[in-house]
Amino acid sequence: MKLTDLLKDYQMNHTNIQRDLFITKRSGGTLYGQYMQALREVYSRVTSLKQLYYDKELKLIEYEELIHSINTEDLNEFDLRRANLKKTKMEYDMPQLDISIASTEEEFKRFYCQAATLKEILGPLDEKRKDELDREMWEFKIKEMAYLDFNTTGSLRHGTCELLFSMPKKGRQELVDFIFKNPKGLETWFCQKDQEYTIKEFPIAIKETLNKKELMAAKGD
Repeated sequence: MKLTDLLKDYQMNHTNIQRDLFITKRSGGTLYGQYMQALREVYSRVTSLKQLYYDKELKLIEYEELIHSINTEDLNEFDLRRANLKKTKMEYDMPQLDISIASTEEEFKRFYCQAATLKEILGPLDEKRKDELDREMWEFKIKEMAYLDFNTTGSLRHGTCELLFSMPKKGRQELVDFIFKNPKGLETWFCQKDQEYTIKEFPIAIKETLNKKELMAAKGD
């Protein structure tokens, strides 16, 4: 069997299942939490793609300079061999760089579609609404952590306790009672928790969008 046939099945980055379930959903929890996680993933790919686009343009310039040097300069035997070796390596590296760009663009597109879909679901987010959703997200995470703690160690871990008792006083007692006084309810909640949605496709010209001036100084949290 040819190596090229095997490598056709190789996937450099995550699958959609990994992106949707094990990155965004697992890390985010609630729809708002998933939205925040999707935005973090989008921003990470924006940064990576800007660097990759720059690297490719720079390599193209360096390749053209090298070809010009080989064709016009009076190189000795060793310098010419060295230049041709460098040319061969650059010709090998360029397709690999294109693969990295395509793979990162694919990941960017998936996380972008996640974020855009969730934004449509969540609607406008002023500071008051963000605070409400952020609190709901942490209540969700604490319940989830508590259930996993009880079913792996038999008790609440120190970190989970710290999060629980760091929550605002208002609503904290209700959360404590739900976790400690209602184990069956916690189990039912964990097994039935559902923060799923259908990801929509949103067209985007990635390179053109990332080159816009308003994105040049994009900041992450």
